[in-house]
Amino acid sequence: MIYAEVVKCLRDRVNSQEYRVGDIFPSEQKLALMLNISRNTLRKAITVLVDEGLLEKRHGSGTYIKNKNIRPNVSTLKSFSENAQQAGKNCTSKVLKFMVIESNADIASQLRIKTGDQVYYVRRLRFIDGKPVQLEDTWMSVALFPDLSLQNMVKSKFEYIELSCGMTIAGCYETFMPVIPDKEVASLLKINPREPALQLTTQAIDINGVYLDYSLLVSNVNEFRVKYFWPRQRPETLHPDS
Repeated sequence: MIYAEVVKCLRDRVNSQEYRVGDIFPSEQKLALMLNISRNTLRKAITVLVDEGLLEKRHGSGTYIKNKNIRPNVSTLKSFSENAQQAGKNCTSKVLKFMVIESNADIASQLRIKTGDQVYYVRRLRFIDGKPVQLEDTWMSVALFPDLSLQNMVKSKFEYIELSCGMTIAGCYETFMPVIPDKEVASLLKINPREPALQLTTQAIDINGVYLDYSLLVSNVNEFRVKYFWPRQRPETLHPDS
């Protein structure tokens, strides 16, 4: 097992449901035997998690779970801010770009508008407890949201749409796929540019079927993961013995 895999394995263990914040972590001897690695390699990997603020070493007592990466459970559509608040984390956003541009054919198609129609292009870097966890590129129709400002995008996008514009969001289409981040994205998220990241494509719609936005989000999966729960609706035609 290579060093990076050891760090990931330990990080996943910290974030698992097996432990709560404040619990003692297994001893170095036990973990080294379990992972079939040297104590020296294990010690270095633990140091990484200590530096990340996930583990805490207490002299003469052991190693304890100090913190966990955000992993909210989602059963209904929630914004990034709402997920963070649910997990008891502090969420902030930094707007890197805010401009009005003409939509190309792809963006126009995603927003169901005409090619050349004006759209806002917004790039936001999202932080959890001061750590960069998600980079979001968003396009929104200027005709639909004529009063959208940079200040609105520093806060919750969904809050602006629902509270300021009086629209009701019905739901969101989402598509997940692995991507290799470019150097700029990797630098902003502080991730390895040679390792795949998770890209999420989203399109929120209102109760009238109007497409509200089109967004591409790249997440630092070591810092931000969402666990989804999709309730099953039993088909009426399904036989009880099926």
